[in-house]
Amino acid sequence: MKKGGYKIIDFKGTALSGTAVEIPGILEQIADNYNKPIMVSGVVLNGELQDDAYASVNDTEDTVVLTVYGGVITVNEDDEVTFTSGSPSGGGDTVTIVQKTYTTSTVMTGNNTSTFTIDVSDLVEAHEKVVPVNFRGADGDGYINLGVVYMFINSEGILNIGIRNFTSGSITMPSFDVELMCIN
Repeated sequence: MKKGGYKIIDFKGTALSGTAVEIPGILEQIADNYNKPIMVSGVVLNGELQDDAYASVNDTEDTVVLTVYGGVITVNEDDEVTFTSGSPSGGGDTVTIVQKTYTTSTVMTGNNTSTFTIDVSDLVEAHEKVVPVNFRGADGDGYINLGVVYMFINSEGILNIGIRNFTSGSITMPSFDVELMCIN
């Protein structure tokens, strides 16, 4: 899918280790990522299904290396996949997800967009790149009718979020969470 914030690469519950296992079509899934962040799903390591996680992608001449789970997943052109603990040779990016909570008592009027700002300059200064990837409104009635119109970080390190109330009535937004992908 071309819309949305990230591309999910599904390893379909496959147990990975230092021994190559073939996963048909996995290289194509990674290649067709539309330049989005990659989320790895369905990976089993040491007999345990791992939580979904963002991965850093590094293309080489004949393999793709995903840095995730404290090691690297290597995929070759024959869709053979291995997992090795530790850092990849030649380096790679470290990706972390940081959650920021914004507490407010803003009344959002019906069919209107409200703008919220969060200072994330500490993250911008500490990382090479910071990208907003997810928004979650507070639990409660009516929040399903909210939508994010835009999320961006300006040059001063301020995260700007435009949230639209798609109902005709007013909603008081007590808080929301934003997840930011921090890349080094």
